[in-house]
Amino acid sequence: MLTCYVLWCILELRQVDSMITLNELVGKCATLSLGQKFRCRDLVAAVDWDREDRSLRIKIGSRFFDLVEAGEVEKVKVIGKDSQNARLYMKE
Repeated sequence: MLTCYVLWCILELRQVDSMITLNELVGKCATLSLGQKFRCRDLVAAVDWDREDRSLRIKIGSRFFDLVEAGEVEKVKVIGKDSQNARLYMKE
């Protein structure tokens, strides 16, 4: 069941014309191997990620982080940041 916060995240991102969605990112997490480390940008095609405006990429990454922290993305945890200051996650 979706929480109010998750619905707010989805509605806020729908207001922006984006090729990348939170549902897409969460769905891709299910296909990852256990122990695999990744960043949000690793879950979508590089062409699609680069096409998005920087501010939108930051917003998508922030909302994905919020979902992971809230426990809404199953078996994914935050493990830190990489040398480019991008948030790192790991599939448990």
